[in-house]
Amino acid sequence: MQTLKITAILIASYIFIFPIEAQGAKPMSLEERLQESIAGDRTGKCLVVAKIGQKVQRAKVCANKADLNDRSIDFDTTFEIGSISKLMTGNVLAGLINEKKLTLNDTLESILPPGFKVPKYQNKPILLKHVVTHSSGLPAIPSVLTSAPSDPDNPYSSLTEKSLKTSLQDVTLGSAPGTQMQYSNFAMILLSLGLAHASNVSFDELLAKYVFSPVGMKSAFTAQPKKGTVFADGHIQTGKKTSHWDFPTNMHGVGGIRASLNDLVLYAQANLDSNNKKLSHLITAQKAILSPSEQTIGINWFHSKLGEQEFLFHEGGTGGFSSLIMINPNSKTAIIILSDTALTNIGGLGELAFSLISSDIEAPKPRVTIEAPQDLLKQLSGEYELTEANLKLSLWSEKGKLFGQATGQQKIEFAYDSHGDFYPISVDALLKPAKSSTGLTFDWFQGGGSIRAKRLDMATTKEFVPDSKHLTEYAGTYPLIDGFGLTVRALDDGISIQGTNQQALKVTPVDKDEFSYDSVDAYFIFNRDDHGKVVSLTLKQAGQTLTGSKQ
Repeated sequence: MQTLKITAILIASYIFIFPIEAQGAKPMSLEERLQESIAGDRTGKCLVVAKIGQKVQRAKVCANKADLNDRSIDFDTTFEIGSISKLMTGNVLAGLINEKKLTLNDTLESILPPGFKVPKYQNKPILLKHVVTHSSGLPAIPSVLTSAPSDPDNPYSSLTEKSLKTSLQDVTLGSAPGTQMQYSNFAMILLSLGLAHASNVSFDELLAKYVFSPVGMKSAFTAQPKKGTVFADGHIQTGKKTSHWDFPTNMHGVGGIRASLNDLVLYAQANLDSNNKKLSHLITAQKAILSPSEQTIGINWFHSKLGEQEFLFHEGGTGGFSSLIMINPNSKTAIIILSDTALTNIGGLGELAFSLISSDIEAPKPRVTIEAPQDLLKQLSGEYELTEANLKLSLWSEKGKLFGQATGQQKIEFAYDSHGDFYPISVDALLKPAKSSTGLTFDWFQGGGSIRAKRLDMATTKEFVPDSKHLTEYAGTYPLIDGFGLTVRALDDGISIQGTNQQALKVTPVDKDEFSYDSVDAYFIFNRDDHGKVVSLTLKQAGQTLTGSKQ
C-alpha cells in the first residue's frame, strides 16, 4: 500500500550548525543522562553508548526498560552503522595513499571498472578528493533508486554495475567539482566499487586489511556475520520492526558495515592514537582536505567547532538503525551512539551527542505522544503540494486528530508529540509544522530527506517584507554560551546570521522581528524593550530555546 511515500533513501549524515547549550545541569552518570533523554520516548528506541576519555564509560538504555532483555541489546550486539561505514572506506583509501598506490588527485573514473563514464564539468573531472569531501557534484543517490527501487525496505540490494552505469548517464554536473557540498551516496558507492577494482581484491578484503584486523574489530562484518554474533533487529520510529539493509558485493563502503559498540570503541581509540604507526592511515584520513560550502571535511570526517574545541564526526542511518561517532583528537575523547531505531526523520543523534560532551549542555527530552492543540489543527488544515515529489495532498482535522490524504492514496492518521511534530501512525515519516513568509506550512521528512510543502489554498497571501529601516536595528553580536554566539549583519535586502566559527546564513523574514532558516530548523526572534529597542535574540532549534543579550 502506497501512503504518502516520498523516497529519498539516504544514509544520513547530520551536520551540526547551531549547537545549543543550557546552563545549570547537575552532574549525572552516563546512564542517567541517557535515561533523561529516552525514558518513555514514543519511538521505543534502545541505545548503546560509549564515552571515551581517561576511561571508557558504557551504558545501554531503552525507552521501555523491559526491552533491554527482550531486544537482546548489549555492547557486543552488532548494529547497522550506516554512513559511519564511509569513514572506514576513507581509511581504506588513506591506506592505499600511504602506500603510494593512489592519490587524492586521481580521477574517480580511473579506478572504476571498464565502461564507467563519469561526467565532467567544463572538462574538469571528479577527483577522489571531491568524492570523500562530498563535493563531486554527483546526486545523493543513483537515479535507478529515485524512480522505483525493487524493494523500498531494502533499497540498495538490487544495485548492479549496469544500473550504476545507466544512472551516471543521467547526471549533468551543475558546478565544478570541489566547490559545492552535496552529500552523495552515489559517489561513495562508486568509490567503494572503484577501490576494490583498483586493488584487484574484494572490498571486504580491503576492510579486513586496513580496518578490521589492525583495529581488532572482531564482530564487524558486511554480508555474513561471524559465528556467535548477535545481530540487533532494526525498527522504524513507530516501534515496528523493519528489514535489514543489504548491499551488493564491493558496494558495502557506502553504508553496509555492521559493528558492535565494543568494535567502535576500539575504532575510536585507534583514531585517537597518533603514535601507532600501523594505524597512521586512520590519522591521515582525519586531516582537512577541502571546505566546500564552508564545511571543512577530511576523508569523510566532518569537522565542527563548539567554542574552542574542534570535533570530527559522522552520523549514519539505515532503514532501521541510527549511529554516530564523534572524536576530539586534541583532548583524546570520543562519543559513540548506536540505536536500534531509525531516527533520521526526527533529527538523528547529534543533539544527544553534544549533550554528552559536557554536563552544562542540556539533554534532549523524550518525544511523548500528547494531544495536538486544536488551533494548530485548524491552521494546518488545507491543500498542499510537495513539488519535488510531484504529490498533492490534503490535511484536515477530524475528532481532534490530524488526517492526511495524497492524491490516489489512502488517508492516514497522524499522532502528535511533545516536540511539536506530527507523525503517521503507520509510516516512518514526520510532518513538522513550519511558519513561513506565506503562512503556516510544514516540512515532510521521509527516507532521510525533507521537502517543504507549498500551500495551495493561500496563494493570495503576500510574503512578509520587513521594514528596511529595522534591519540595522538587528545588527550586533549576541553571545549565547561561553565560546559560542550569533553575529547579525544588515544586508540590502535582509539580514544574515552567523554562528561562531560557522558560515553566515541569510535568513528568511517570517513576521515582525522574526526570521527562520529552514534547512537547520532554526527560528530567530529579536526581542525589544518597553521603548522598542532590540535588546536580545532568541534562538529556537531542535525543541530548545536559548536567548542572548545584544552587545
